Amino acid sequence: MSNVYTLPTEKKKRKLIGRQRVFFMERLLVGERTSEWVEYYLRREKVVDGYRQWTVIIYDRRQPVEVDWCDDRDLIDMLDNYDLLPYVSDQELIDIGWSGPLGPKADLLIFSHEKSSSSM
Repeated sequence: MSNVYTLPTEKKKRKLIGRQRVFFMERLLVGERTSEWVEYYLRREKVVDGYRQWTVIIYDRRQPVEVDWCDDRDLIDMLDNYDLLPYVSDQELIDIGWSGPLGPKADLLIFSHEKSSSSM
């Protein structure tokens, strides 16, 4: 007889998001004068209908202004509108709580490799 031992399996742990809600994105030059800087921040909001809300905040002359908000599905488009997309990667967004593109899934197309007899 042989002894069979079951080994424990690794359970995938869901990565917890920290308590930090506001994340620095980039400091960009704006305007006609090159001495004008605007700092862009991204704020993680609450979850509504299964999608997390996000807000872009700018600090212009030390005054915070909320300029735009969206949910998980439109975050990439919003960052692209403010020219912030080159400064952040998908993995960095996932690390701060973005759940990725949750759009509709693509349909699966099945192609047959059989030759049809009508072509001869």
